[in-house]
Amino acid sequence: MARIEVVGNVGTDPEIKFFEGKNGSFGVASFSLAYTPREKKGQDWVDGETVWFRTSILGKQAELVTDAVRKGERVKVVGTLKVSSYQAKDGSQKQGLEIKADDITIVLKSANKSQFSKPKNDEPEWGSSWN
Repeated sequence: MARIEVVGNVGTDPEIKFFEGKNGSFGVASFSLAYTPREKKGQDWVDGETVWFRTSILGKQAELVTDAVRKGERVKVVGTLKVSSYQAKDGSQKQGLEIKADDITIVLKSANKSQFSKPKNDEPEWGSSWN
């Protein structure tokens, strides 16, 4: 199986299911992940076709992801890529991409200085608080 690293947007809130194993119960969290490639054409950026991945993660990380990640957030997923077959609602056979994640990280959105307000007069400046 191929290793993959994808940065994309969470398409559904993660759902967790618990299973019994040799060493007790463990959780598996799953959610959809959308990756849309972008390409610069002249002065403009053009979005390519969105690729959807079914993403899952096991154990304690599954519980953390379920608590911390929400639909629409940008995340980085590192794991193993698998192509799976499934039956669509219309009865046809389809193929999907699945990532068995080893690590999921929330990607913070970039901010510029204008997004931050100046400190109020009653708030100390950082420099003076270290003296």
